Amino acid sequence: MRSRRKWENPGDRLVNEIISNSLKHAFPSGRSGRVWLELTTRGEEVTMVLGDDGVGMPESAAAASTGTLGVQLISSLVSQIGGSLQLERGQGTVYTIRFERKK
Repeated sequence: MRSRRKWENPGDRLVNEIISNSLKHAFPSGRSGRVWLELTTRGEEVTMVLGDDGVGMPESAAAASTGTLGVQLISSLVSQIGGSLQLERGQGTVYTIRFERKK
């Protein structure tokens, strides 16, 4: 019997969702590319940047309120960790997420 992974916190699920979306959508037809994660802290603020250099996200998919289910889920998970989300589209897709470190 296969067991499903239980997510420890919304942050785990957030990272998984963004990376999965990049691998699934950013590199069609076998196109090669890069997916990255950068994590920095300054005082109590954590900045997490996840991105890819793929084909980029269409504008219609980028709005959290009207976008794809994946974008809506990402927005919801960022809210659950009390963070803010900035999305850059163009030559790839880059998510910048800022939140306070748990004490």
